[in-house]
Amino acid sequence: MVVNSSKIKKTVSLFIVMILTFVSSYLTPYMQDDFWFSNNSFLQIFKNAWGDYLESNGRLFGQIYTRILVSNGKLVSSILVTVIFTIYIYYLCKLTFTFEKDKYNFWRFILLLSAFMLFVPDFGSVVLWRSGAGNYLVTTTIMLAYLDKFISLSSKRLLSLISLCGLGFLAGFGNQNTSGGVILITLLILLKNWLETKKLNKQQLLSVGFLLLGFSGLLLSPGDKKRAEMYDSQWLQLSTFDKFKSSLKSMILYFINTPLNIVFLILLIIIVLIFYRYFRKSPNFKLGLIFIIAGVATGAVLCLSPEGMNVGRTYFGAFTLSFIGMFRILSLNRGQRVERLISITMLFFFFVYFTYKLPSTLSFNRQLSERYVLIEHSNHKRVKLPAIKYQSNKYTMAGSYIELSKDSNAFPNYVYNAAFEKTVYLK
Repeated sequence: MVVNSSKIKKTVSLFIVMILTFVSSYLTPYMQDDFWFSNNSFLQIFKNAWGDYLESNGRLFGQIYTRILVSNGKLVSSILVTVIFTIYIYYLCKLTFTFEKDKYNFWRFILLLSAFMLFVPDFGSVVLWRSGAGNYLVTTTIMLAYLDKFISLSSKRLLSLISLCGLGFLAGFGNQNTSGGVILITLLILLKNWLETKKLNKQQLLSVGFLLLGFSGLLLSPGDKKRAEMYDSQWLQLSTFDKFKSSLKSMILYFINTPLNIVFLILLIIIVLIFYRYFRKSPNFKLGLIFIIAGVATGAVLCLSPEGMNVGRTYFGAFTLSFIGMFRILSLNRGQRVERLISITMLFFFFVYFTYKLPSTLSFNRQLSERYVLIEHSNHKRVKLPAIKYQSNKYTMAGSYIELSKDSNAFPNYVYNAAFEKTVYLK
């Protein structure tokens, strides 16, 4: 019997990712919306998600995924998040040629994982925070599964077509800016194929139809409109230019305060310019460039949004698409010594940065856990709590944290009230 060593190495690599993710997830407490979504029965998961779609949030499937993640306790939610994140990493590797059919590039895997952990905008809010994972990690993973199948489509079987169209519908119904980026990628790929061969794949065309159908359902959500009227009424009254100027200002301030995002964009530009000189006619360069264009557009479109342009989790999809494009272009380099040196350097920088941020990560999680213990063991029905002290850190949930207020009926106070059956407010 012939043993496929590359498969064993891939499996071991992903297993290590699973172990590290599970430990990180299990050590991370629930936060805010996690409590709110956790008390749902099987039928309530779908009923309440549909209610959100009609009243407050167009991300119907994102809300369903979130409720599923937190509906059976911390252990199960950690297992589910671990599995989904591992699948996400698998598709990152597959789409960037880090994992090929009978090949495994160890140093590229190290480079990809180190670069991802160093540059991802808000790891804590999209992986460790269960509510963020449902709305961003799960939806983005489905989009990658769709794009992988769309790009490498070979089978003409009915089951393959059904799965492609099903993934397309779910990818379109993901979240507003990233789903738009996926649509842009598919349209640019179809355009490229038409210009090169004067032919279009009928299965791909049909799947794009389902992609657009899902996206239409997302954009036409009554809940999104009501939410905008409730929370963004002043923004809606601005002219288009003033909306753009206001959102762009918030976006610029966000990037100024997160210098690693600027470093990533600079690296992106440098890599494209260098590789364009030598590989501009390569199909992989062209496809990598399509991913980067879509990724940049996915982030830039937030300039037309009333909210989200100044929080890391909303850039997760933009980062993912740009990251795939960058590594797809980097795969054209066959210099193993150079790749090994860059991989070791990137691993070193990530290790130093993560080590520096680890104390504040542990502190934030500890304070949250102690707060919950204090509420549970309090003999009073009204509990006053001190504010949690934390620093901005992409490896915690701090990027999505909202502090309690002195109004027990405000968010997130009422979430605590429902979860612990006690009135909770800030000292």
